[in-house]
Amino acid sequence: MKCLSIQQPWAWLIIHGGKDIENRSWRVNYRGRILIHAGKKIDPDYVDFAKKLGGVCFENRGGIIGSVEITNCVDESPSEWFCGPFGFVLKDPKPLPLIPYKGQLGLFDVAMPGVCRICGCHDLDCSGCIERTGEPCYWVEENLCSACASVRL
Repeated sequence: MKCLSIQQPWAWLIIHGGKDIENRSWRVNYRGRILIHAGKKIDPDYVDFAKKLGGVCFENRGGIIGSVEITNCVDESPSEWFCGPFGFVLKDPKPLPLIPYKGQLGLFDVAMPGVCRICGCHDLDCSGCIERTGEPCYWVEENLCSACASVRL
């Protein structure tokens, strides 16, 4: 599964705070669910801003904290979060308990057993699959749940 490392508080805001754009200096062609890695560094310029929002957690650093879907890459957006030059358009964030992991630059591959590469459900939460199918999912491959596999068939 693809992963993107992001400094706090931005990683937390993507998963919990409604941040729907991730600004980068480079374009991405990838579309689909990615893991969000909270880097060890905190962006010092925005700590006070994040604290004003309330509830921002700076403790979860140096690991994967959730997943989100990249739906587009844009060079302009009405989103309050966009400051460019490129913005990855994000939707459907799903939190995960902190999974310690070393970050990398750019999009990088992570083998994450127990997290579906399509819908982001995981061993601790398959509520989205239950909503879609009416029953809990199970693993049909290392990172593919039964609800998503049945859609692909």
